[in-house]
Amino acid sequence: MQEKMFALMQEWESGDQSPREFCSSHIIKEHIFYYWRKKYTKSKAPCEEGFVPLNIGTQGSLDVPMVEIAY
Repeated sequence: MQEKMFALMQEWESGDQSPREFCSSHIIKEHIFYYWRKKYTKSKAPCEEGFVPLNIGTQGSLDVPMVEIAY
């Protein structure tokens, strides 16, 4: 199922139809289209692996260690 939907997402990307037009011509409900488009987009995003640096510093003049973790 995923291969079929990803192929449809590639087809939509290479065309010039709006999502609504594409769904109508392929008999796909719009909410299904948007679900698969989100999954397809996430699958193409570069995946960062491993550890990221953790910066520990002081805040202000109190010399209190401060840790900031960003996800």
